[in-house]
Amino acid sequence: MRRLLAAVPRWLRARPLTVTVVILLIVANVLVRVLDAVLGTSLRTDLSSVSVMQTAAGHSLFVPVSMLIGERWMLVAVHVLLTLVLLGVAERRLGWARALIGLVVAGLGGTVIGMLLLLAGLHINELWSLSLATQSSTTVWAPLTGVLLASTGMMNVFWRRRVRTVGYSVLVALLLFGATPGHLYALLAAVIGQVLGMWWGRDRHVHVVGRSSHHEARVLLATMVAVLGVGPVLTVFSAVPLGPLAPLGLLLSEGDIDISGSGPISDQLARCLDSDQLAGCLHEFSVARVSTISGIVVTILPTLLLLVSAYGILRGRRVAAWMAIGINLAYSLLSLWYFLIGPFLIGGLSLNHHHGVGEITFVLLASALAPLVVSALLVGGLRHLQLRPSRRRLICAVTASLGTFAVLSALYLVVGVVRPDDFTPQASFADLLVDLPERFLPAGFLGLTRPGFLPAGALAGMIYHWMGPLTWLVVIVSSISLLQVVPPRSERAARAKVDDLLLQGGRSLSFMATWPHNTYWFSSTGRVGIAYRTSHGVALTVGEPFGAENERDAATLEFARFCDDHALVPVFYSVHDHCRDLLAAHGWSSQSVGLESVIDPVHWQTKGKRWQDVRTAINRAKREGVSDRLSAFADLSLATQLQIKAISEEWVSEKALPEMGFTLGGVEQLRDRRVRLLLAENEDGQVLAVTSWLPFWRDGRVVGWTLDFMRRHPDSSNGVMEFLIARMAERLQEEGEAESMSLSAAPLAGLDENDASALSRLLAAISDALEPVYGFRSLFFFKRKFQPEEQQISVVYPDASALSSIALAVTEAYVPGMRLDQLVTSLRRSEATSDVSPS
Repeated sequence: MRRLLAAVPRWLRARPLTVTVVILLIVANVLVRVLDAVLGTSLRTDLSSVSVMQTAAGHSLFVPVSMLIGERWMLVAVHVLLTLVLLGVAERRLGWARALIGLVVAGLGGTVIGMLLLLAGLHINELWSLSLATQSSTTVWAPLTGVLLASTGMMNVFWRRRVRTVGYSVLVALLLFGATPGHLYALLAAVIGQVLGMWWGRDRHVHVVGRSSHHEARVLLATMVAVLGVGPVLTVFSAVPLGPLAPLGLLLSEGDIDISGSGPISDQLARCLDSDQLAGCLHEFSVARVSTISGIVVTILPTLLLLVSAYGILRGRRVAAWMAIGINLAYSLLSLWYFLIGPFLIGGLSLNHHHGVGEITFVLLASALAPLVVSALLVGGLRHLQLRPSRRRLICAVTASLGTFAVLSALYLVVGVVRPDDFTPQASFADLLVDLPERFLPAGFLGLTRPGFLPAGALAGMIYHWMGPLTWLVVIVSSISLLQVVPPRSERAARAKVDDLLLQGGRSLSFMATWPHNTYWFSSTGRVGIAYRTSHGVALTVGEPFGAENERDAATLEFARFCDDHALVPVFYSVHDHCRDLLAAHGWSSQSVGLESVIDPVHWQTKGKRWQDVRTAINRAKREGVSDRLSAFADLSLATQLQIKAISEEWVSEKALPEMGFTLGGVEQLRDRRVRLLLAENEDGQVLAVTSWLPFWRDGRVVGWTLDFMRRHPDSSNGVMEFLIARMAERLQEEGEAESMSLSAAPLAGLDENDASALSRLLAAISDALEPVYGFRSLFFFKRKFQPEEQQISVVYPDASALSSIALAVTEAYVPGMRLDQLVTSLRRSEATSDVSPS
């Protein structure tokens, strides 16, 4: 707390514009209240409620002043808090001069353009514009959102994407479901601000859309679904209620809730049911639908299901995305039918007669377009959602949901046929069938339609009102169960066994066996394991066998027989000389896939001319106040974790291909507590670079660490990565336990250029395709600065006729999202023109 309080003056001094605007807000609101009290004027009311009509009548000068004035002190406090946060963030990125330009240009520009649009709507009698013409329209939201979006042009990829996704999701939800002029102005100001930010950041190329990591894409998709899913709650308080939750606003005015669901029908409602007219009856129908507990529940539960879907998307569940897609498509189709086609073309409700064709534009846009856009974005993001539920869970969830729907629907029809007098007016079987879908819909979709009948008896009322909520509850419970992607017991047992075998013994890449998407095989004795991936008929191992050292050779040959029995081509990838020589003795072929750089931390030293670059990096770090910190990811503060994610996201966004997950890990692989992180930080606690180190064991003791994750802040000094690697070697030397420190191997780098074999040419083709994106060769030469011992790692295979499949399997393992059709032609041509010998 003392450190936080001490940082406040420094924070304020760095943001003079923010402090000035906050003071201006407070002084302006105090001043108008004092003048009202002394002079008996109504400045507070007049300035805080400037409408479009007033502006058009000649009060345009009130617009900038009215942005500062709040009707209530609570609102003023909210405006001050928003200014401190939003403008404070923007000013730090832009500086006070550009932040001021953003406030004025984006805020006033969005407000002026929005007012012009509303005036144009008034000219054509557009319903939304008519409803809001006299409402207070100016707010501090517009300049604040404008300057915040302008600052995203100077943010890194991580924060730029998050701020824009959350910002636009909130603004669109406010506009579609809150539907006030201020929300329109804020959205327009955000667009103007973003354009300004893109212009200011053009030299940094930060406006270019890059690739997102899987984790970040899930965060953005989940945020969008959650924000737009909760958005309909705003319609409860909207002047132009539109959406599935809109009728709940009637409870604020009506106040009466029928708990039983079969209470007496009012005289007015009875007359409306007996007549064919809709004029004057829509209010009665809406109140009848939402004035019961069940009506409220069935209206809210679909929104709750969207929130469940958002959580599932965040956790990588593909079925959650399909749930959200289904709900949004249903919302779009229902909106088209119940807000446009049904009432206007079939139901005889002719609002066009009063207001003109233009009035339905906003209804159609707000109700149908937003869910369609969300669905399209979710479909495009499915590749980031890799976890699928088990077939058994999927069958159980679908059976429970459809079974509940079918049973309750049948019960409703049976009761209606057997006891038709329990409904008023009396319902026929055809009437019951037509009404059946509406038992499951949120009341907001039925706001422009009439019910065919209402229940009058207790039994009919219970089924009529509660069949929808019960079905939705079953769907939600089933969905929550479906999203619990719990590995089968056999898989959980396999992973636990892998952990135990790794403790017995492994090589530098063995820890990668714990990463997702691996399949496990265990020897007949259960003392040796192999992690592998299957694609294109190839079983591609992740390194070599791990476990009991005296049984690994036998397990290697046993795994080969297992693959042969299951019509798979066994391929041992990234294995060392011993495994290669063992299989070569049995007639297998091999090919070098790189050189692993290994350092002996026991004899670590940086003396001599060859170590000049490393010594320079260490000395520079000391001069600049850079320090290193060793920690597990979970033990870092949230702020530090976010910095690491931001650095990684910046790196990923620059790649034309997705993250690797085969022998190079990402942020998700940092979360294992057994993984050590070594960070370089400056005196202000900013993370400049981060590396991760994977352990490998022998007889339960850690004997070495392998470098995996390497990310560097774009603005950090040259040499910071050399500093971290050198400090890790020094730390291991001080600890005195590690026998080896592996800098790992740069994938597909260091290949033998003189090798003219077919597989060598195939791997070289893959390396050439990936080199411009990942820079494996640059990484390979970088590691040579540390004077390591270079150990050859190889791919070993039994059948040269499967070279194309092997190359494709290697490519897909490294870059799962890469299009392989671009490589297939050249790979097959290389194989066809080569003279391959099985030996």
